[in-house]
Amino acid sequence: MKKILGLILSVIISISILGISYAQTSKPLIRVNVKLIVTDPLKYDLGKTIPEVDVDKLNLTPEQKDKLTKLREKLQENEIKYQRQFANTWNKTLKPAVQKSDQNTIKKAKEELLNTLKELQKARINYYFEMQKILTQEQLKHFPILFTKEQVDRFEQIREDYDRERLNLDIARMIEAYKVQELRKGNASTKEINTRIALIVAIDNKKKDDLINYRVALREVLTKEQREFLFAEKK
Repeated sequence: MKKILGLILSVIISISILGISYAQTSKPLIRVNVKLIVTDPLKYDLGKTIPEVDVDKLNLTPEQKDKLTKLREKLQENEIKYQRQFANTWNKTLKPAVQKSDQNTIKKAKEELLNTLKELQKARINYYFEMQKILTQEQLKHFPILFTKEQVDRFEQIREDYDRERLNLDIARMIEAYKVQELRKGNASTKEINTRIALIVAIDNKKKDDLINYRVALREVLTKEQREFLFAEKK
């Protein structure tokens, strides 16, 4: 039993809280190819991936390729910038605050992280609609699904609420994982450690439930035609 608990704990502590590895050092921009410049950067988690556009059918002109490449490079610069900001706040501010139980710093760091995520998403939304301005109406017809401004606004409110709750749970999970680590260092009883591990499991289950509800909420924003296309729903 102790071996199993030890294994569980090692996994818990080693897993990144957000499940994402953020850039810590400088890195070059990804080479922008033709396929990348027309890839949807919003990537809403609908539970099913939206098929990508067939680039060959667009017959992009050299001028369009040049404009789209520059637009995509700007988005990549924003992504790298905000990934670094997120990583710095997470690692340099939030983790130490958790260890010290500094609630004021935790609250401030959480808001900084959420603001960083919102700024990044603004850059992605800007690219999404600026890209469409460069393409012709005939070219846009080749996109499997295009969201309207009204849909994106609704998606973003849903995503913002979800991100806020997810971050709260991530912080709560990190706190419990730290407490488990400290209990083990102090040779606490198996019962005490199990209690904390049970809380971590409960947090993980809540995150799974929230993800399901998030996907359901996003799907409700889709039109009947969009749902039929993605999920073969006939209503």
